[in-house]
Amino acid sequence: MELKSFREDKLKMTQAQFAELIGEEQSNISRWEKSGEPPLTVIQKISQKTGVDFNTLLGWTPPSHEALNVKNNWTNTEFTKRSLTDYIEDALNKMDIPEEQRNSYIDDLQAGVLDSLIKPKIAIVGRSDTGKSTMINSLLGMDKMPTSWTPKQICLALEKLCRVGISLVKLNNSERTISILV
Repeated sequence: MELKSFREDKLKMTQAQFAELIGEEQSNISRWEKSGEPPLTVIQKISQKTGVDFNTLLGWTPPSHEALNVKNNWTNTEFTKRSLTDYIEDALNKMDIPEEQRNSYIDDLQAGVLDSLIKPKIAIVGRSDTGKSTMINSLLGMDKMPTSWTPKQICLALEKLCRVGISLVKLNNSERTISILV
């Protein structure tokens, strides 16, 4: 950590003012500026007193996310649905059965095919600050979810998600489902 440049350039403080702010002796500030290695407890105190994020003070940046390289297999699934339902309808039309029974069979079989070939609905749940947003960002290959907590985080996250077309909660057949639609 470049303590001297942080104190002078960012905070615009003298050593004495900075020492008073964080509750340390000025001689300690001078020593840490020369060595470049204040203890982690002091860095934490600086973060709390100045409002600058701990990771920013240490110069750490999180790794960037790369998009997963996957094929869109749902195009094939839609084709399969159409092919199966068309095949069922053609096959039953060739059978010698009453019209009402044929229509009932066609409707039942088509409903079965359509219900069995659906996109999965995924819910990502867990305690606060356990990596849920980081995992979603990794899966999407972009930073769409905030990965650090602030009081306004949920409002900003919802607003951002609405703008990029992600649906957090979608009511479907009286069920609550969470789906990510990109």
